[in-house]
Amino acid sequence: MTKLFVYGTLLPNQPNEHYLEEATLLHEQARIKGEMFDTDLIYPTLVMSGTSHVYGHVYDVPERLWGPIDELEGYTEEEEDRMYDRSIETVETDQGNIEAYVYHVRDRERFEETYPIASGDWKVYKFQEDKPDHFYFFAYGSAMDDERFKKAGVESYFQDVQTVGTLKGYEMRYKVHANDGGRADIIETNNDEDRVEGIVYQCPIDALDYLYNREGVESGIYRPALVDVVGENGETLKDVITFIVVNKEEEIAPPDHYAEEILRGAKGRVSEKYYEKLSKQIETLQQNKK
Repeated sequence: MTKLFVYGTLLPNQPNEHYLEEATLLHEQARIKGEMFDTDLIYPTLVMSGTSHVYGHVYDVPERLWGPIDELEGYTEEEEDRMYDRSIETVETDQGNIEAYVYHVRDRERFEETYPIASGDWKVYKFQEDKPDHFYFFAYGSAMDDERFKKAGVESYFQDVQTVGTLKGYEMRYKVHANDGGRADIIETNNDEDRVEGIVYQCPIDALDYLYNREGVESGIYRPALVDVVGENGETLKDVITFIVVNKEEEIAPPDHYAEEILRGAKGRVSEKYYEKLSKQIETLQQNKK
């Protein structure tokens, strides 16, 4: 077994990411059943219990890297000396379940204080704790449509368009069901030829409450996630907020009003090729519904 599920400071753009510079990223969107806690020691811990989910990445790790990572995690051959255990667990990805090693503690009471991280996402948790004045938001579905912002009276939050962004290795699908049809989601495909285009806004932090409410975060419909997006000039915007469906369902056609919002928001902004793809995708799904 060479796969490793990481969920804390080994993640990209985190303090210990350099430990995995020579490893191969296999899955950006992965989750495992367990509970995450802030240890108040600049890193989280994971307890393999409960029905909650913890989100992270999966890497293929060369053998020569395991020693330094074991040392970082306090994993030793002598069980009584271990800070963390390491075991093979089932990890859910957008391409199906896989097996991977994960570092975890059997008893979080070994830490003086721990605080539950309800989102199960360390980077999102740190982002919320840091409360920056502004943040980047990647809109790929109906959030590309300015008319929705105007109707909600929040258009002032979304005036600063940074770029048309591209999320590589993903596709947009309609994987969450509302009463009148499907809603947009992004699916990791691991195919570099696949793309999701959208609008990158720079928003004031006050916009976050609106977005969380709109996307049904508290209801568990969508979850916030931090992704790296490529801009029009080839620049990489790191840790951009977007929203991903939590429990994905069979893809169904979006209703007409929702499709109209997506196409209206995308027209003249995303590439012509991608706009045509969006339009054809909607047309095909609606024809299959009949």
